[in-house]
Amino acid sequence: MLDAVSDARRDGFAVGEDYTVTDRSTGGSRQQRAARLGQAQGHADFIRHRVGALLATDREIATRVSAATQGLDELAFEEVPGVDTPAEDGVQAVDFRQAPPPAAPGGMSSGDIDAIDAANRALLQDMLAEYSRLPDGQVKTDRLADIAGIQEALRVPDSHLIYVAKPDDPADMIPAVTAVGDPFTADHVSVTVPGVSGTTRQTIATMTQEAGDLRREAQYVARKVGESTNVATIAWVGYQPPPVLASWDTVDDDLAQAGAPKLEAFLRDLQAGSHNPGHTTALFGHSYGSLLSGIALKDGASSLVDNAVLYGSPGFDATSPAKLGMNDHNFFVMTTPDDPIRYPARLAPLHGWGSDPNEII
Repeated sequence: MLDAVSDARRDGFAVGEDYTVTDRSTGGSRQQRAARLGQAQGHADFIRHRVGALLATDREIATRVSAATQGLDELAFEEVPGVDTPAEDGVQAVDFRQAPPPAAPGGMSSGDIDAIDAANRALLQDMLAEYSRLPDGQVKTDRLADIAGIQEALRVPDSHLIYVAKPDDPADMIPAVTAVGDPFTADHVSVTVPGVSGTTRQTIATMTQEAGDLRREAQYVARKVGESTNVATIAWVGYQPPPVLASWDTVDDDLAQAGAPKLEAFLRDLQAGSHNPGHTTALFGHSYGSLLSGIALKDGASSLVDNAVLYGSPGFDATSPAKLGMNDHNFFVMTTPDDPIRYPARLAPLHGWGSDPNEII
């Protein structure tokens, strides 16, 4: 897609963020202007074709992931005597926080999951009432969609709203974090960071469902190896991600740089609120979220996690695990042969995003 845009610009055309193509030249005969108009239309058609191909690939990947995990909800696990944790318990957090003061309603410093959840649900209802009074338009539609996504996420069994914040500007996304299970008492906690299109309205419901699946799978494995089944999974939607794969925001790290301090702040508050000093924390970063996670790890978050897994990564701002404060025993990279992210990953050094992720491990 980017080469199609470059071709248009090289021929003297301007390409807008919506991929419209306009002629920057002036003068010329009527025939010349008509020819340039036709050339501009040709560039626009080709760019739209390439964008459509990218989006189709993105949808295909999403379909494959959905198909691969479709059967997880039907999995049944036998009860273990003495363990009263329901099989459907699960915690996943999406960290989308704006680092409010510790005394803010719903803040995590108390480590009281019920009180935190109740305060955040009350704030969510207040926002619903306020945003419902906004004039009709995209801002109102998006904010109500954010809230609807959070409400849908909270239908997952044993889910909790451990963070939500009212944005200073109604045009901005509502940050929210959900958990399946209690991350303040769990022995093992995971935090997942979404990638491209990972906004509250688009992903928090799905991520919370996947958090429940991940928790059940972790509990199943824990039973097999004799580990604690007291697991919580967190879905962190704590930053504004690139809107789509074919976005200018996807090819730079501005949004990742802005989101990394928020992720570190969340992890620090999560640790401070924990009543279980011996717990472990695993960080999962997907796609563009792996770049954000890498920046956060390098800037100090590595002291707050025990393991990190970066998958579908275009790069994570490092040339070795040691550069992130990690090592070969607690840092993992996942990819698949048919993942199109492998191609931009090879360009990580050119972007300044470190080495190709698939060559580091």
